[in-house]
Amino acid sequence: PVTISYGINWTQGVSAISNGLRKVAYGNGRFVASTWFTSEIMYSTNNGASWNLSSDPLSGYTGGGLAYGAGQWIASFSNSYTLYSLDDAQTWSIAPYSMSSVDSDSVIYANGYFHAGDVSNIRRSTGYNQPWSDVHNNTGSVLVYGNGTFIGASITSNGVSVSTNGTSWTFNPYTTNGPKAVDIVTGK
Repeated sequence: PVTISYGINWTQGVSAISNGLRKVAYGNGRFVASTWFTSEIMYSTNNGASWNLSSDPLSGYTGGGLAYGAGQWIASFSNSYTLYSLDDAQTWSIAPYSMSSVDSDSVIYANGYFHAGDVSNIRRSTGYNQPWSDVHNNTGSVLVYGNGTFIGASITSNGVSVSTNGTSWTFNPYTTNGPKAVDIVTGK
C-alpha cells in the first residue's frame, strides 16, 4: 500500500500483505483492507504508513467489501462468509448471519444500517448479530452514500439504483451507452 500527504507526495508503505488489497475502508481512526484469495484483513493506525495483520478465521477466501459503524466492523468474503470485529479490526469472527450467497462487492454504513450490494441485490442489517434483509432486487454492486442519497452502481447492468432512505430503491437505466462496469464510486 501507499500513503499520501494531500495528494502531493506518495510513499511506499511497509506491509505484511502476502496478496494484493481488494477493498479498503476507513472507520474509527484506522484504515482496514481485505485481500484477494487469502482471506487476510489488514489494518493501519498511522494513515497507511504501516499495516498489521488481523486474525484470520478463514483460509483462502476472497475478501469483499467492508465497513465500520455502530462500534463494529463488518466484512464480506466469498462462499457466503460474513466476518465481524468488535475490537478495531484486530480480531475477526464469523458472523451468525451472512450478507449474501456471494461475496458483496460493496459494504457501507449509513443511516443506522450496514448496506451490502452484490451483482443482483442490495441488503441491509443493523449489525453482525442481526439477519440481512433484501431491500432491492436489482444491481447494486458498488454502493455509496452522500448528500442524503444512496447510489448502487452496477457492474453487470447498464444503470444505477437510487434511494434517499436505503429502503425504497429505483433502478435508472442509462439513456446513452454508459459504462457497463463500475468498480469504485465515492461520496462525501
